[in-house]
Amino acid sequence: MLVAFLLVNGIVVPIAEELAWRGVIQTALMDAYGALAGSTVAATGFVQKHVDVDGGADPLRLASLVILAAIFSALRVRYRTGSSTVAHVGANLLATGIALTAV
Repeated sequence: MLVAFLLVNGIVVPIAEELAWRGVIQTALMDAYGALAGSTVAATGFVQKHVDVDGGADPLRLASLVILAAIFSALRVRYRTGSSTVAHVGANLLATGIALTAV
C-alpha cells in the first residue's frame, strides 16, 4: 500500500499535473499573453489548486508551493514541459518519501 502511494503521488500525479498545467494551460497562456504573463497565471492557478485540494495551506506549505510553481513554470519556459515534469516528479518523490518515513 505504501509503495502504491509513493508511485501514484510521486510519479503519476506530477506527470499528469505537468501535462495539464505546463503542457496545456501554461503553453496556451504563453501563446496568448507572452511568457511572463502566461507563466505567472499558470503558476498562480497551480498554487490555488493545491491550496483548494489540500483544504488550505500553512505558511511553510504555501511558500513551498509558490517557489515550486515558479521553478516549474520557469523550467517550462526555458527547457519545455519535460524538464518541469522531471523536477516535479523529483520533488514529489522526495516529499512523499519523507512523509512515508514518518508513518
